[in-house]
Amino acid sequence: MLLIGALWLILWQGRLRYIGLIMMAVSFMIWARHDRPLVLIADNRSLLGVMTDQGRALSKEKGAGFVARNWLENDDDPSSQSAAASL
Repeated sequence: MLLIGALWLILWQGRLRYIGLIMMAVSFMIWARHDRPLVLIADNRSLLGVMTDQGRALSKEKGAGFVARNWLENDDDPSSQSAAASL
């Protein structure tokens, strides 16, 4: 819906082009209300993260550090990968 709204805004002429802005705004509102997935799997399948009551539990203490840091940052969790692996 975001892509369609952006294309509508760019390609359409006249006042109807602002329908694209409305479509883009609606798509951002839908995206903002969505929760993060409970289970995350790294693209190379080297790391698994499961959301628990204490936070995101990771499958490994070391390895895939960049992915682990991003997951923990996006969950607003300041703990390290090794702390998250011990959950």
